[in-house]
Amino acid sequence: MSSRLTAFWESFQNKDFSTAQEKFDALESNNKQAVLAELFQKSEYHRTPAMVSVLRRRLHDNQSFKDFYQAWFPSEDMCNKVEMAGQVYQQHFETPVRVINAINSNDPNEIISVGITWVANKEEEQGLWEYIKNATMGEDKNNELRHDRIEEVAEGELLGIFHVETDDNLGAPF
Repeated sequence: MSSRLTAFWESFQNKDFSTAQEKFDALESNNKQAVLAELFQKSEYHRTPAMVSVLRRRLHDNQSFKDFYQAWFPSEDMCNKVEMAGQVYQQHFETPVRVINAINSNDPNEIISVGITWVANKEEEQGLWEYIKNATMGEDKNNELRHDRIEEVAEGELLGIFHVETDDNLGAPF
């Protein structure tokens, strides 16, 4: 990362938007586009998601979160490589999906995975539910491979797939 770009992000993170604007204006065009692409990606997380899935897993003896994560994370051959504004994304799902894995603070062998999925329109939503149906019935090769890898390190249970009805921010703004 160039020193100019680093200086922009430092000002931006410190909420010194006047200086950030000056630093942004001094960037070369390709760096400006990279900044805008990153900000766009982050801004899209503020849209209300369509679905949330919740899974609980328990690590097998002598397994760690790192072991779980390596088994859980899709390998490159299970993904489509997507390049956008100089960033490379490994697309495993057809819609935007963010997954948060968390370790129970009272039991380090328990992991909760929360998947958050966004769709742009009804057609994408129908496609999402069709994918879930196929994956649940064992008709998705990549999903089955990941499932088998995860089973080697942890037992799991799907607590549910939920349709989002409301999305409220009750915390302080960033």
